[in-house]
Amino acid sequence: MFMYPVEFSDLKHDVHKELFQYWNKIRGTRSMPRRKDFEPTEVPNVLKHILMVNVEQATGRYLIRLLGSETVQAL
Repeated sequence: MFMYPVEFSDLKHDVHKELFQYWNKIRGTRSMPRRKDFEPTEVPNVLKHILMVNVEQATGRYLIRLLGSETVQAL
């Protein structure tokens, strides 16, 4: 997998900056945070923009866990 690193200075919107800072805080030294470490209510300004999806291992089906109001309007 080829990765394009994102730098904080690349981000233009405050909501992206807030999520980026939170993501880096909870991931620690890992490349990604664990799901159990991600608490959407800790980034209240980001909540309305979030889409969280689980993949059921047994079936491969997608289950929407959280769909923010701004995301709904964009659909």
